Amino acid sequence: RGEDDFFSAAARAIFLASLEKAIGDKNFLIEDFLDQLLRASNQELLEKLKDTDAAIYLDPKGERTTASVRSTLNNFIAHLRPLTNTDDPFSIREWILSGEEGSWLFLASDPSKREKLRTLISVWFSTALSSVMERGVSKENKLIWLVVDELHSLQKLEYLQPSLSEIAKYK
Repeated sequence: RGEDDFFSAAARAIFLASLEKAIGDKNFLIEDFLDQLLRASNQELLEKLKDTDAAIYLDPKGERTTASVRSTLNNFIAHLRPLTNTDDPFSIREWILSGEEGSWLFLASDPSKREKLRTLISVWFSTALSSVMERGVSKENKLIWLVVDELHSLQKLEYLQPSLSEIAKYK
């Protein structure tokens, strides 16, 4: 278990550092981001992340460890592969905070792709839930319904229980 925790933590550190670098470089292209994480050599990725806390996990002296970390990272981000670049991005957070009346958001997936998209849909649902609470408590807020079909098909949603008891006041 401890070894799994190490590889998971290392993979998250590389993912986060890569994301921060992409934001710093103002490169918001998902295809470039995935290409760097999935296809760059260990040396190329180390060079990109050399000034980050994640660089330690890409040490050339620990080639087998680095390979295991990158394999774990690959498994974690597999759900991002279907995403493509767009000129008109959609933000769940911005949509909820806008309070646009009379609109609906469906987070749906084709049954054949559900397993691969499960983590991504869980993240989207988490984003929606936290965005509702971010709006704050106000009589001005429009009522938002969060209806979840097939909740059991999502990954474990640790934030769900505490959120359910708190979210009612946010409407």
